[in-house]
Amino acid sequence: MMEWKIDGKNYRLPEKLTEFQFQMYVHLIDWKWTHITEEPGYYRGTPYDAFFPEGMLDEMYPLSRHIVARAKKLSFKQHKFFHHMASSQAACINLFLPIMSDPVVAATILSAARPDIAKIATEYLDNGFQFELWSAPWQNYGSRGVLNDHTKGAGTDSDFAVTYYDKDGHLCLWLIEHKLTEQGFTRCGGYRSRANRFPANCNSIDAKTVMLNSGSLCYYSAHCGYQYWDFTQEPHFSVQNIAQYPKCPFKEDLNQLWRNQTLARALETAPIQKSFFSVVYHPHNPALGSHLREFEQLAPIRFSHFATNLLVRKAESLDNHAIKEWAKWYRELYYF
Repeated sequence: MMEWKIDGKNYRLPEKLTEFQFQMYVHLIDWKWTHITEEPGYYRGTPYDAFFPEGMLDEMYPLSRHIVARAKKLSFKQHKFFHHMASSQAACINLFLPIMSDPVVAATILSAARPDIAKIATEYLDNGFQFELWSAPWQNYGSRGVLNDHTKGAGTDSDFAVTYYDKDGHLCLWLIEHKLTEQGFTRCGGYRSRANRFPANCNSIDAKTVMLNSGSLCYYSAHCGYQYWDFTQEPHFSVQNIAQYPKCPFKEDLNQLWRNQTLARALETAPIQKSFFSVVYHPHNPALGSHLREFEQLAPIRFSHFATNLLVRKAESLDNHAIKEWAKWYRELYYF
């Protein structure tokens, strides 16, 4: 932890922050001090101004007060740092839960990022959506999920999922990963694992060989039994483009994107006819672009990415007072 003095105010912040993260943290802390509390929270015994104090955790800050009651009724696993002003999970819920309060409004706003949306399929999931989706009621794969990777401490989850009908009447599933201040994506735990006896394979065996062996040369497959390679298939992936890599392309920042795209593919079973995966990110966060563009070459058909302000601008254009008020609040809170 480091203390910074800015305009006569002291800020207790993490030691290593990028310029974007620093600006966001200072803004979010100012917002917390102005609108909620000046009391810090603690992490491992150290006070941080971006955290909320223990006595306020049940109030689900930093969620909007307008959605707390509804959020408490939803079934989702809170992230470790949910009660932090820069929580990406909380920002995701602040973004999507107000939009989904009206299926007609939701279809209109979300169509800014997915133009094929005609109608939210409210008869699936929780009125057409779900946070932290890792399995689906139309499948029965037990406690480990469709990718066989879900445990108490690990597994592939989609931050947000929507079921909708496209303009041709197809039932579709859209998985969305939300990023706020993060500078990258989760990397491969199998590559870094101490139990991985052959990590050199990840750097020396070309991706084509791995695919031809159904991922059996991958620690995730051979040791853990995860089924990511089984679902690395067309049309969700360009097998030809992946095969051109001289080593595993998914051992670093593309790993989380790969796993989420395989989750979308694995969940594409009846009644779902098409599934998609997207990343939504803060419009002023420059760190994710190169990873997103690279992955787009590996998954050019069913993958997309967009900035949060695309949805906020669409909301602002509607003749709907409540959604306009939410858009104004969201824009002010998340500083764009």
